[in-house]
Formats: sequence, C-alpha cells, structure tokens
Amino acid sequence: MLKVVGARGGRPRVLAAPGGDIWCVYPAWSPDGHLIAFAEEDISGSDNLAGDRFIGLSVVHPNGSGLASLSAPIQSNESIGYRPYLPPFSWSPDGRIILGGDGAETYPLIIVNADGSHQQRITQR
Repeated sequence: MLKVVGARGGRPRVLAAPGGDIWCVYPAWSPDGHLIAFAEEDISGSDNLAGDRFIGLSVVHPNGSGLASLSAPIQSNESIGYRPYLPPFSWSPDGRIILGGDGAETYPLIIVNADGSHQQRITQR
C-alpha cells in the first residue's frame, strides 16, 4: 500500500492498494512534485521482508488520481540465485524519464518516459 501524509501531518491518504502479497516499494517523487513513481513487488513465497519478483513500475499523482502502470514485469534470473532487494528508481532532473534497476544480472537497468512510453532496457540482463 502506498500512502501520503500532508506536510502538516494529519491522516494518511491511500494512493495505491494492490492488495494480497503485492507491496508498493521505493516511492520517488518527481522533481516538480506532480507524480510519485513506485515499484510493485510480489512477496508471496518469500521468507524475508523483501521478495524476489518485481511486478512493475507505476506512477500516481499525490492526490491519488492518475494511477498508471509504466513497465512490464522484469523478474530476477533464478538461475543465478535469489536477489534479496530491489533497487530504487530515480527521476531525471526534468521529470521526463524514470531510471530503474541496478544493471546487474538479476535486474536490468531500464528507462521509461514518465508517461509510460518508450520503455527500454539499457543492460542485457
């Protein structure tokens, strides 16, 4: 579940609630504050707090509107072992591009436009 709280405090507001064993992780505010990018992770079957299956990258406005999935699933490479964490995502300074992954064998480095167009893997694995 992804929640926000106003700068002055108050009651948390739910922005995304995928449910089940899906967690919203690594939220990152866009430079202009108009969007929040976050990863969705499936923790089912995991014996620790970090799962091993990245579901995708999504964005949502801070008021809860405009929830959109930006990327297709990118899964870890089971042949080389379990990856106990997912790397966070970063925004380009102008807020037009989101960069994610770690470029290692388990999670490829990807870029995607903030509107979901032009997803591209930068690394082969």
